[in-house]
Amino acid sequence: MMNRIKTAVTTLLPLIVVCAMSTTSPASAQDSVIYQGTATLTVGLVDVYGQFLGQQSYTTNVQASVRAADPRGSNPFELVVQSVPLVNAPGEVGLWSSLPAEGVLFQYWTYQYDLDSGTLVGSLTNNHVAEAIALNLLTIPVEIAPNLSMPYTLAMANGTQMNGHLDDNQIQLQVSGNTTDQAHPFELAITANRVN
Repeated sequence: MMNRIKTAVTTLLPLIVVCAMSTTSPASAQDSVIYQGTATLTVGLVDVYGQFLGQQSYTTNVQASVRAADPRGSNPFELVVQSVPLVNAPGEVGLWSSLPAEGVLFQYWTYQYDLDSGTLVGSLTNNHVAEAIALNLLTIPVEIAPNLSMPYTLAMANGTQMNGHLDDNQIQLQVSGNTTDQAHPFELAITANRVN
């Protein structure tokens, strides 16, 4: 049986073709499939001197959206997972496959999706830290003085890996990598169910 993701991609194909001939965004918010759930972040923390303090886990609510692929990119669809609400709390995460801008697409992730099995495998190939538009982020407590920590938002390093399953009812993703300072190895587990 063909799942709704297949159907959505097929249904949105004319929209993709039309958008390829224009400079507008390939899909609007109403074209998105929305999921809600949780993300559990397990991350290594260090003290102000760089000494390993151990791992800590945090869970936040997330909203995910899947929409038609931007024809300027190489991915089969666009994916955004974001903690909600954003209040600068430890454990908040952002995961964006790309960012459309005027006349250009900044692609972060490169991934493959198998329509039949729903499996998704990918890698963060360009975090766009150099352009100051990093959107694949973790908020964690960072010690700024002995026994004094503040929540800081750090970018995921290039080479971060993602794998999991996505279908018309649910997203289950595992993301593992490090932050750009190479001081905070992390694992992220995302589970979200479709709400629209």
